[in-house]
Amino acid sequence: MTTTQKTPHYHFIGIGGMGMSALAIFCLQKGYRVSGSDLQSSELTSKLTKMGAHITHGHDAKNLTNADAVIYTSAMRKDNPEYQKALNQNIKIYHRAEFLAFLSKDYAELIAITGTHGKTTITSLLAHIMREAGLDPSFINGGLANNFTHHAHAGNSPYMIIEADESDASFLKIHPKHIIISNVDLDHMQTYQHEIKALIQSFANFALADNVSGEILIGSGSNSAYQLVERIKTHKPNALHYGLNNDMDIQITHFEQTTHHAKFDITITDKSYNDFISTLPGKHNAENTLAAIALCLMFGIAENTIKQALLSFKGIYRRFNHYQTTINNHSIELIDDYGHHPVEIQSTLDAVSQQFPHQRLIHIYQPHRYTRTRDLFHEFIGCLNSADIVILMRSYAASEDPIEGAHSLDLFNALTNKHPQCFYVDNNNEAKTLIDKLATAHDVVLVQGAGDIAHLVSLLS
Repeated sequence: MTTTQKTPHYHFIGIGGMGMSALAIFCLQKGYRVSGSDLQSSELTSKLTKMGAHITHGHDAKNLTNADAVIYTSAMRKDNPEYQKALNQNIKIYHRAEFLAFLSKDYAELIAITGTHGKTTITSLLAHIMREAGLDPSFINGGLANNFTHHAHAGNSPYMIIEADESDASFLKIHPKHIIISNVDLDHMQTYQHEIKALIQSFANFALADNVSGEILIGSGSNSAYQLVERIKTHKPNALHYGLNNDMDIQITHFEQTTHHAKFDITITDKSYNDFISTLPGKHNAENTLAAIALCLMFGIAENTIKQALLSFKGIYRRFNHYQTTINNHSIELIDDYGHHPVEIQSTLDAVSQQFPHQRLIHIYQPHRYTRTRDLFHEFIGCLNSADIVILMRSYAASEDPIEGAHSLDLFNALTNKHPQCFYVDNNNEAKTLIDKLATAHDVVLVQGAGDIAHLVSLLS
């Protein structure tokens, strides 16, 4: 007598998002049936369709047929017709983080990367180094590393690397063995009652869970990070603090930025490892790289294998991607970056000044979310004031309703009192026209933001 096991069918509401598409790709690689819907087509939905997913544009109850489970995100409205149909028909419903926990539960060496910034970079570096070491790790990433075809991979080993999202505290649904907390800066403040203490406690709860029995690495030299380290080490003394300060358990020494590489030595609990060379610029990326190096050394990966993997790492889409282009017959350095938080912006600006110390900088930035602009308004003014020329593009709402006093124009009005060359544009075409007028030979043009400003780079290059 033979039995046939039904292939699971998963339906994703908002399948074209970066996080949801990664889950869908992973499911397709595992041989599961995948369907989904999104408001518009994109490169990601086209990729998923080619891989075998059935995708419908627009949300409608009829899109949901014969699914074993429905997956949604915190950004979805609860009156979504597909979600409501799933409720009415008692179809299993997973929040994205719950489904990520479900997919990863059988991996003995589950590694979760969380923190306010740097998650995608650390995840990508870990996946690349471990792959080069022959470990074939599975991963589900929040961005596309240029060394990989997809931002998810279903490997054949006990290792799995995942991004764990703190923005809605959903990372607490995931149960890893090893964790990296890259930093502790307040963002998505509504989730944490506008209190940094609540965010610190949330990260502490994540690290102190019984399932976290392996390595614990906490980054950043901020006061918040030091508070978190102290709270965790009280209960789990094996937790290690990493970064640039000489009182840390794992630290970078002798950092040097050149035009093409960052060079540094490291120490791990007083043992030295020298001559690491990274293709990623800036001290913030050196910290991200340090986390990946340290964890890989703890997993027994050879130092030379790690060094070779760092040299072959090709970066991540929209994370300080550097192009050379010509504008009005002038040679221009063009940098495309996803940063949308003041700490990320300042780190990128520092990296630009280290890599191109004597060149004029034109910085065009698109604010992302009215809540973030409102909550960090003065911090944005502080970091946006440093470029030679500043161009602000209209805000990208990311499904939020407008908030009075939190528009890009409000940032512009505040900056014009401090900055002699500050401009405002409404869209990418206006931005290109203005940059064409302003750019001169050897300028650096930094295009930055998490919204549709991403399309500006193709107009300029």
